[in-house]
Amino acid sequence: VRDNAQRVIDSTAIEYFGTKISYRSFLERIDRFADSLKAIGVKEGEYVSFLAVTFPETITALYALNKIGAIANFIDPRIDVEGIKQLILDAKSKVLFVLDFAYPKIKPILEDLNLEYLITVTPNQSLPGILKFARSLKKLDKDVPYGEKVLKCIDFENLPIKEKAETIELKPKRDAGIVYKGGTTGFPT
Repeated sequence: VRDNAQRVIDSTAIEYFGTKISYRSFLERIDRFADSLKAIGVKEGEYVSFLAVTFPETITALYALNKIGAIANFIDPRIDVEGIKQLILDAKSKVLFVLDFAYPKIKPILEDLNLEYLITVTPNQSLPGILKFARSLKKLDKDVPYGEKVLKCIDFENLPIKEKAETIELKPKRDAGIVYKGGTTGFPT
């Protein structure tokens, strides 16, 4: 992406409900995400789980994880709680990004997950003005116990950075991410 983006650096990389994100902004954001992942201790070869859907923050996180050689473990938030638990534990994830509205679903199993960090993501972070405002009125994360190890995505992105994340060389046959098939009618594979 980085190599190809240089030719079209100010063109639109992502369009999300009318919000246009240029390749320049996208690449800068990938670097910030990668720096923050490094700051919380994510290392090459580790799995980071996502209980989320696709929107700019999850796309950015995927590329940031790949930059540092870590692997995204994408879990459909519609599957049952035991399935979610099993997929996070199987990946040995220490970090979980969870949709704000899916937090109540995983709250009962949090102690079983052995997480070091929980980061809530919201689709409204990249929404344009009026849509962001309308969605923010719902207060979907009002029960989340924010603190040192439980962060909003915006706070995660703005963590103090002591050392920049290096780009890990792409290796043949290295996993970039896990996307399960199925899950809404049976256990995902």
